[in-house]
Amino acid sequence: MHLTLTQTTINQQTYWLGTTPTGLAFVGRANGPRDEWQAFFKSANIHYDQQANQQACQELHDYLTGQRQHFDIPLDQTTGTPLQHQVWQALTRIPYGQTATYSQLATMINHPTAVRAVASAVGRNRTIIADE
Repeated sequence: MHLTLTQTTINQQTYWLGTTPTGLAFVGRANGPRDEWQAFFKSANIHYDQQANQQACQELHDYLTGQRQHFDIPLDQTTGTPLQHQVWQALTRIPYGQTATYSQLATMINHPTAVRAVASAVGRNRTIIADE
């Protein structure tokens, strides 16, 4: 897998974004470490490019500043288990500005007893946006 990483600053918070030819594959935590991507992509071929990922940077900026409620850039979800894909898809259905519990997510994907597995899948989501 080839991952192109770009650093962007929004509201005095630094974020790392990573894309593949398929789409946005990684959004780091606010002020997260430069190598945070390694927890998700053990063997990726990495290229740092501050001029790349401009659409992703702009969409993240607009989202975090309240000017956008969803992303148009495609997501690269080519890795992960079928359950993880179900959970990640369910996350995209949570309305802007709202939250859901792991139990609610488990019910959304018709696996109401899989709360721990859902929590694990949320933790493995490489494009989750956490503004700390």
